Amino acid sequence: MTWVPLARREAYVRVRTLGVWGIAVLLFFWASSGFRGIREPIPAVVGPDAAVLALQGAIGNSVLIGGLILGHRAVIDERTTGAIRLTAAMPHTRRDILLGKVAGLTVPFLAVVGVCIGVVTVAGSVTYGLPSPLRLVGFALVSWLYVCLCVGIGVAISAVVSSSLRATLAMLLVLVVTLFWRPLVSRVYTLLTGIAASPLDPPANGLLFLFRRLDPRSAYYLVTNWIYDIGNAPGQYDIVVRKLHPSIDAVYADVYVAGPTFDSVPLYLSQAVGIVVLVGGLLVSLGIATRRFQQVDL
Repeated sequence: MTWVPLARREAYVRVRTLGVWGIAVLLFFWASSGFRGIREPIPAVVGPDAAVLALQGAIGNSVLIGGLILGHRAVIDERTTGAIRLTAAMPHTRRDILLGKVAGLTVPFLAVVGVCIGVVTVAGSVTYGLPSPLRLVGFALVSWLYVCLCVGIGVAISAVVSSSLRATLAMLLVLVVTLFWRPLVSRVYTLLTGIAASPLDPPANGLLFLFRRLDPRSAYYLVTNWIYDIGNAPGQYDIVVRKLHPSIDAVYADVYVAGPTFDSVPLYLSQAVGIVVLVGGLLVSLGIATRRFQQVDL
């Protein structure tokens, strides 16, 4: 456990910088916008859990952005200045250094997300009633897992590149691809098959549906929708509700819901796939980063 002191030091440094606090402001701003944006009859459909679900989009976007920004230069900056050589000279393996970076960055982020969930839950209880405690715990745990994944990807980028400029470019590429992943997959499918992948009438192609839920943010939406029994779809809860209840409010959004498309939803399109993506993405990112980091010259 020699990575624990490294994680403690990293967390102490990060709390004293503007990065974590800037992400906290972004998260709370996004969360307040989502809370104020709750409109009837959404609460009538999802019940008192509406306030917690309003955090889904805020966490999905701000954690992705914040995790990549905070992590993408965590290692490469110290390699550039030579500071990491002092750490490596101590009785720490390079794996310990990476774990310390990820844990130290993650802990303050987890605290910010936890406080945000608590504040919105209290405010929502006053307006819509008490949410389900069990589902709330599940939502918090999945949100924290999502934080770990996004920070892990950011640190992995920092560990495998050779310069700060390349780290920034790689981070921006990952961010853009992730934000536009679902429409990008649909576009590639249309180019390869000649079949239009319209959100209003998506083709019943299992691989298309599967690939559209393989990015971190979509996987997070998929699992949190599963927790609250919203629908088998990797999109924000309010959009999925409107897609499944067109009498509420017709919506044209790039969200595919598996249930109405397939007579029998294949096992590989179950919502549990989202957990596999979140856990697997974290393990793969850290595995690649560790292997690469052990080979480079510090």
